[in-house]
Amino acid sequence: MRNSRRISALMLFLLLVCAAPAEADWRKDYREGIQAVDRQNWSEVATMMARASSENPSATKRGVKIYGTRYEVYIPYFFLGLARYHQGNCEGALAAWEISLSYGVVQGSSWSSKLDKLRAECLADQPAPVPATPTARPLPTLPSTPPGPDPAQLREAIERAESELQAAEQIQEEVLSLRSDSNLSRLWQQDRELVTDHHEAASLLDQARARFSRGRGASDLEVLGEAESLAARAREALAAIPGKVEAARQAELDRLNEERRRQEESIRPTPVRRRESTPIQVQPTAPPAAPPMIPSPAPGRPAALVAGVTAYLEGDFRRAVELLENQSFPTNRAAAVADLVRAASIWLLFLEEGEEDLSLREGATTAVLSCKRLDDTVVPGEEAFAPSFVEFFHSSR
Repeated sequence: MRNSRRISALMLFLLLVCAAPAEADWRKDYREGIQAVDRQNWSEVATMMARASSENPSATKRGVKIYGTRYEVYIPYFFLGLARYHQGNCEGALAAWEISLSYGVVQGSSWSSKLDKLRAECLADQPAPVPATPTARPLPTLPSTPPGPDPAQLREAIERAESELQAAEQIQEEVLSLRSDSNLSRLWQQDRELVTDHHEAASLLDQARARFSRGRGASDLEVLGEAESLAARAREALAAIPGKVEAARQAELDRLNEERRRQEESIRPTPVRRRESTPIQVQPTAPPAAPPMIPSPAPGRPAALVAGVTAYLEGDFRRAVELLENQSFPTNRAAAVADLVRAASIWLLFLEEGEEDLSLREGATTAVLSCKRLDDTVVPGEEAFAPSFVEFFHSSR
């Protein structure tokens, strides 16, 4: 058990100190997209916002840092529609804006008035059905058939397309729930094929919504049929994603279990067969000293940091704080990791005491800010830190 704890502590240490910086791709894509908006590079805006929305389609009021002290509310579908508008694609812009409005975030942002203005322009530019040019002919003896498709056929086409759209949108909600699950965030980041499948399915659904809106407004049976077909394809593509997510999750669990098994085998002592020999009289000696609780670190691993990480993993948060406070470390990154583990320990003590001791919360905030100041690439991973601390870390300013 003690060896397992030592290995877990050293693995966490190496993961935090040696791993490459981790940042969700959608934040980077969104940041570059906003900067492209500032430059009015609409082609780049469309590319970046399409990527961001495929990786994280849900809008949120929580600001995304662009640079310095500038933050922007996360509404990728609004900016995707803005890019399409400036590219002369009003139909595509309206489809993207409909999705953005469905999340209820853009309405409360500073972009709301601009959205209303541009959306009204696009709706006004939508082509209306062109009535047939009347030709002179003798007055009929019976009333003529009213122009346009048969009302019964039109109603049936609308109902079929609407039914397919509702079914696809219901599955889309389930997939979006899987994408927002913090326990699956690493899986979505690693499996680019899964993200691509979802992006393509969501694109089909966007096209189906646009076709349905156009076909219903123009009473066009052909366009309504296209909407029904696109919605059915989107439904089938979306329905396959939960199964792929579960298969990927199981594969990841199998891989982790296999790694754990190999680690346990690597630390299991190999039995040594003793040769039979004549017993030798040995003078009794004092029993060996008990091994220390924390192993001496290998070169390059600060002893205080390894000891603090071990105490944190064992749930001794006060001990972890004591071991990591007022220590000197050879690099800024090591010092930042120490502040990260210390902040997590203080935060958990704050929760254990009923969130009443505000000095503990203040201490955790100070440690988080020190960590960010020393090395802003050191961030907590959800496999080693409590979700509430991860959220607290990212919200601390």
